[in-house]
Amino acid sequence: MAHFKRLHRKFSLRDNNRQERSAVEEYEVLVIMDGREKFIFARENETLLSALERSGLHFQAPHDCRRGNCLTCCGKLLKGTRDSIREDRDTFLSAEAHAEGLMLLCSSFADGPGLCIEVGQNDLAWKISLRNRFINEETKRIGHEATAKAMRKEAERNPRKFVEHLDNLFLEE
Repeated sequence: MAHFKRLHRKFSLRDNNRQERSAVEEYEVLVIMDGREKFIFARENETLLSALERSGLHFQAPHDCRRGNCLTCCGKLLKGTRDSIREDRDTFLSAEAHAEGLMLLCSSFADGPGLCIEVGQNDLAWKISLRNRFINEETKRIGHEATAKAMRKEAERNPRKFVEHLDNLFLEE
């Protein structure tokens, strides 16, 4: 008898959730990860990351901090408009990355229909938000100088090998 009551409570909770669900607006979102596609339903005040987890997908979206600091849960908007997404802009994602269509799933909400998002774009987010900010002529010059210095130091440690290397270079010409 106690077993039946527990089952009854579970079903009652599910029924209550169904009633709540009908009162909350949901948007269908196509999610792509590693070439696999799946439609999920995102509730209006639910992050896209939470909607992915709730959907029970067979693949797990990468995530770590859930605050927009680590860029791990980055996705790219492939279809739909920025008007269909509400984002918390107080994250570590740069304006350049936003302009490329990137968003953090832990701080983005579906706010309209027709979204298609590719998950697992954290490498691109890091490249745009961090690496590209520091690549300019000055940093390239410093990199070349550091490489040359490292090669010189290695040559000083092993002069015979360096002389052989130079001889081989001159013989190739």
